[in-house]
Amino acid sequence: MVHRFYVEIADGSLRIRFIERVGFHAPIVSAIEVSHRPDLTQ
Repeated sequence: MVHRFYVEIADGSLRIRFIERVGFHAPIVSAIEVSHRPDLTQ
Protein backbone atom coordinates (compact mmCIF):
# COMPACT_ATOMS: atom_id res chain seq x y z
CA MET A 1 0.00 0.00 0.00
CA VAL A 2 1.37 3.41 -0.95
CA HIS A 3 0.14 6.75 0.33
CA ARG A 4 1.43 10.01 -1.13
CA PHE A 5 1.14 13.40 0.49
CA TYR A 6 2.22 16.72 -1.02
CA VAL A 7 3.02 19.43 1.48
CA GLU A 8 4.65 22.85 1.40
CA ILE A 9 7.56 23.39 3.76
CA ALA A 10 7.79 27.03 4.87
CA ASP A 11 10.47 26.91 7.58
CA GLY A 12 12.85 24.30 6.11
CA SER A 13 11.81 21.58 8.57
CA LEU A 14 9.54 18.59 7.97
CA ARG A 15 8.03 17.06 11.10
CA ILE A 16 6.16 13.76 10.81
CA ARG A 17 4.09 12.23 13.63
CA PHE A 18 2.46 8.81 13.62
CA ILE A 19 -0.44 8.59 16.04
CA GLU A 20 -2.12 5.34 17.07
CA ARG A 21 -5.90 5.60 16.92
CA VAL A 22 -8.35 3.68 19.09
CA GLY A 23 -9.69 0.63 17.25
CA PHE A 24 -6.85 0.57 14.70
CA HIS A 25 -3.47 -1.15 14.63
CA ALA A 26 -0.31 0.80 15.38
CA PRO A 27 1.13 2.56 12.30
CA ILE A 28 3.73 0.56 10.34
CA VAL A 29 6.12 2.46 8.08
CA SER A 30 8.79 0.75 6.00
CA ALA A 31 10.10 3.82 4.15
CA ILE A 32 9.70 7.56 3.77
CA GLU A 33 10.88 9.39 0.66
CA VAL A 34 11.15 13.16 0.67
CA SER A 35 11.88 14.93 -2.59
CA HIS A 36 11.81 18.43 -4.04
CA ARG A 37 9.12 19.06 -6.68
CA PRO A 38 10.32 22.02 -8.78
CA ASP A 39 7.22 21.74 -10.96
CA LEU A 40 5.09 22.63 -7.91
CA THR A 41 7.12 25.65 -6.76
CA GLN A 42 5.56 29.04 -7.07
